Amino acid sequence: MFRDNQHKLNQAPSPRTWQRLEQRLDAYQPKRRFSLFRTLSMAAAVLVLVVLVSLISLLAGGRDNRFLASNGKAAPSALEDLRHTDADPYELQTVKITQQAQQQLRRPISEGDASKKLVVSSQNSNQSSGHAPLNSFNWLLGQWQSNANSKTTVDVWKRLSPRAIEGTSTSEGPQQRVEHLRIFQENGSLYFSTDLGGRETNLYTLLSLTEQEAVFENLSLDFPQQAIFRRDGQEGMAIIYRNQQIGQADAHQQQSVRRLRRSAFQ
Repeated sequence: MFRDNQHKLNQAPSPRTWQRLEQRLDAYQPKRRFSLFRTLSMAAAVLVLVVLVSLISLLAGGRDNRFLASNGKAAPSALEDLRHTDADPYELQTVKITQQAQQQLRRPISEGDASKKLVVSSQNSNQSSGHAPLNSFNWLLGQWQSNANSKTTVDVWKRLSPRAIEGTSTSEGPQQRVEHLRIFQENGSLYFSTDLGGRETNLYTLLSLTEQEAVFENLSLDFPQQAIFRRDGQEGMAIIYRNQQIGQADAHQQQSVRRLRRSAFQ
């Protein structure tokens, strides 16, 4: 069958067929993948995207800056050492005084030597006038005597009531002087009054109280503005009349001290 039909396999196309094929190949032109309009559209889209990203970055940066500025946490752009000559001397002095005051507030506790121990006390060492009991002055009760400047002064303290104790100070000599003193409690506060030996009675309010000293104060007076009861061991005390601030030049005029010892005759 192959030998009988071999003449059909060896047939060549006619010249007309080749011409039509060449014409079809010459007429075929490949289309452009990207037209000019499409190229411009893509460029415009990229440009719009870049502009949007820039605007978002600017808006976000401005919001962060406003947030930092409102919170006062803006970071400094540069640091510079401050020289002593650049600062106001008065401001430096103010800062120094403030630092010293803060250091005094942070005073360490004095623990004593190794032979002592710390104990918890139920009573404050510095009591306010609103919480100080009148019994804190029980050590005053009795008779006290002073022999200063060839003059004998006798102080006698007695309890008048659960809320008051009274003292009488008598100075013996050519001009006898009697001073009436009183410590009393009223409305939860302690007060001290004295006529300073026949003058107008002055009233003082308890300012501070410790185991060794009680300070009464009245700053509206010319003198004395403070009356201080200071213990000297178990058998001695001092009554001090003074102003709140004492200058060195006139200290003898702004302070009066009467030192007494407990008398054996009660």
